[in-house]
Amino acid sequence: MTGKTLNINGKEYTLKFTINTMCAMEGAGIDVMNLDAIYFNMPIIRKFFYYALKSTNVKMTENKAGELMDQYIGEGHDISDILDVIMETLAESLGSKENIEADEDADEGK
Repeated sequence: MTGKTLNINGKEYTLKFTINTMCAMEGAGIDVMNLDAIYFNMPIIRKFFYYALKSTNVKMTENKAGELMDQYIGEGHDISDILDVIMETLAESLGSKENIEADEDADEGK
């Protein structure tokens, strides 16, 4: 599990969902195994982003995650870009078959 990296304001941030992180999310009321039941509003997107960053940065706070989202959007991205990276990272962390097949297809093109 390698995670995904975002460059925000000239600094690289790695997003990753470890098993321990996903268990903490479950304890906070976010069921990552039942994403269809989650309404993705701004607080939930920030919370997912926070947990993904906290896996590699123990000093991360939800407010800091929100500030990083503001900076990323200020650099010309939009909220859907952030959500896409979160979902790709989560799929990778859960060993999503779709993600594995996409990687294999990319390898065959080399």
